[in-house]
Amino acid sequence: MTTLKKSYQFNQSLTKSYAKTFYFSLAFINKEKRQDIYAIYGFCRYSDNLVDDEPDKIKAEKDLNLWRQKLQSGLDMGDSDDIVLKSFIYVVKKYTIDPKLAFELLDGMEMDLKQNRFETYNELLQYCYLVASVPGLLVLNILGFEGGSKTLEYASRLGQAMQITNILRDVKEDFERGRIYLPTAELQEFGITENDFKLKVPNQELKNLIKEYISRARSLYLEAQKGIPSLSKDSRFVVKTASKLYSSILDKIELNDYDVFSSRAHLSTLEKIWKVVGF
Repeated sequence: MTTLKKSYQFNQSLTKSYAKTFYFSLAFINKEKRQDIYAIYGFCRYSDNLVDDEPDKIKAEKDLNLWRQKLQSGLDMGDSDDIVLKSFIYVVKKYTIDPKLAFELLDGMEMDLKQNRFETYNELLQYCYLVASVPGLLVLNILGFEGGSKTLEYASRLGQAMQITNILRDVKEDFERGRIYLPTAELQEFGITENDFKLKVPNQELKNLIKEYISRARSLYLEAQKGIPSLSKDSRFVVKTASKLYSSILDKIELNDYDVFSSRAHLSTLEKIWKVVGF
């Protein structure tokens, strides 16, 4: 039988393995909140892996639907024997988190199965909300906040900024999976074709679009900063740290002359420490 402790440990291992920057930033929050955030992230990561790690889209969709049913059953019962869901459901109850957010996340995962292109920037922002803002909103009750809907809006902006950062960092990997997240309308506007992605050497047009998206991401990060004072005092530093570290990936892309194909932008442990000390 899965124990709550084992579930927490498993979700912590998922966080450490898949989200090194995020995991690093959580070192600056108290242990109880940190463990509960691991439970949220583990659920989000496992859900994402159901889609990303299964090449057969029909099977992936089936697995996702079964996962959705398993989640609903666990929420209905208030518990689960699943090693991922057990601590997740415990945390949802503990903080009275709206469970519809979990299903919104799964809607975002489903989009990855059925949609590998986006027409407009607004469509992309909605996708970013589902797969990245929603996890932030799930975590918000754990962090503690005031300010109501305005704070939720700032949290959504941070998630969108982080997801756009992911998209820019992972252009090569996503293309190899058959996905281009940069909107087709803007690719056309900038004079970029899919063949430019196949060459895996960014031309000036693609660099210009990446530069534009870096600017948009930074604007979203800046907007999100307005919500930090509304967080509980013991949570402000961890959110500021995560935002600073993630936005620094954009700096790395710039330093590499917007070449998102030759190397994957990331921060070393030393660089992360330096960024934190620099606050």
